[in-house]
Amino acid sequence: MKKNTKLFMNIYLSSLVIGPLIYFIVFHLLSSDSSYYICTEIKNLEFFFNNSEFKFSYPVSCDQTNYYLGFENFNNIITTKDYPYQNRPLYILLVFVVSKILNLVFVIFNVDMNFLFQLSTFLVQLFIVSSGVYLIITSLNINKLKFSQLAILSFIFYLNPLVKWGIFMPSHQLLTFLVIASGLHILGSNNRLSLFNVSLVLGVLFMAHRAFLLVYIIFVLKEIFHQSKKFSYILNNFKYAFLFLLPYILYAIYIRLLGYEPYDAATQYWGQFIWVAYYMVGIVKHSGQWYCQTIPENFICYLKDTLNTIFYLGLPILFSLFNFQRFKKFKNFKIKNFHINLFLLVLIMFVFWSFMGWYPPLRLNLYSIGNGLIIILAIQFLSLTKKIEKILFFSSLLSYFLFLNHWNFENVIFFHPAYLLSGSIMLLFIIISNKNLYSNLNKNE
Repeated sequence: MKKNTKLFMNIYLSSLVIGPLIYFIVFHLLSSDSSYYICTEIKNLEFFFNNSEFKFSYPVSCDQTNYYLGFENFNNIITTKDYPYQNRPLYILLVFVVSKILNLVFVIFNVDMNFLFQLSTFLVQLFIVSSGVYLIITSLNINKLKFSQLAILSFIFYLNPLVKWGIFMPSHQLLTFLVIASGLHILGSNNRLSLFNVSLVLGVLFMAHRAFLLVYIIFVLKEIFHQSKKFSYILNNFKYAFLFLLPYILYAIYIRLLGYEPYDAATQYWGQFIWVAYYMVGIVKHSGQWYCQTIPENFICYLKDTLNTIFYLGLPILFSLFNFQRFKKFKNFKIKNFHINLFLLVLIMFVFWSFMGWYPPLRLNLYSIGNGLIIILAIQFLSLTKKIEKILFFSSLLSYFLFLNHWNFENVIFFHPAYLLSGSIMLLFIIISNKNLYSNLNKNE
């Protein structure tokens, strides 16, 4: 327990360095390429600290006002009519609590509340990413990593476009990374986790992002599959389904005690996922803009998103595929079950998001393919033993992802000379790593 706590604290401490470093690089050194294109603007903001004025550039989202209502007073997500994010109370509650703590700490300095909301959001987003990194590392049973190694590994995860652009704004998108990471941890536990604990923890996390339900279903099906008396197992453990739903039930009761009815904008307003049920009875819930709520129209729209994602991440995808084949030859690369679990989780997430019914030109596949890719690249980096290979591998990712534009860009990817540099470094890595690989194989013979 003590070792695990120290591991997480080291990851979070490294995040507290990496996060501001990415901010400085993206919004100052590369400020001309820092546009979010849609919904979000980079604005020159100011805040007061101890009666002194400070100015800084920071992204301001079109969703920010709604989120800040919840950060100011948690009950606002219930009492505000048609509040769009009432179905993610845990995420809003986390930022709410952190902002209240920071307000108590900085109250004597008369710090602006909007700045505290921004800082609280940033710290919570770092916590989410750090939790994902922690779960992945523990899934791999890696016990001995120096702080410098841990920091570089964490930096790779922060190169994930979802993370690089998402840690500065209120949004629960980063939880899709935690969904996959928690799935890897739970599926790789080899029956060390009880159904009671998994039901309770994932039931709570379900209050932050609905996709945690998928991890729970996968875990339960895996447990059933390993039982000789499957029907009896289901009857004896059906009570745990109620335990999973208990946090949601208590939340719904709390809403009604305040005199309101639960409101889910995702289904009631946007018709996400629920459109399938409407379609089955001949009703098209929404159409036009980014809505595709008929079959097979939804799959056609999703295919466009998939192709755009492959184009957006094309170079690192090719790089990871090459390395995946190469690392099969390593005798000490024994994480087969991890790869199987990762493939399973990414595939299920990929299929799940195809039924959302609302398809921006590029976004949904970043929740599956994008997150899966960065995890694979991080594992491949961990598998390297030679210093020169590590330098080249990390440098190739750094030069690609740091300069990669936001996915909302109309033409998907804005060409930057850094991509040529990245490709060149990748090629150099391939040449050197192959030379080292065959040299090792010859020695073994």
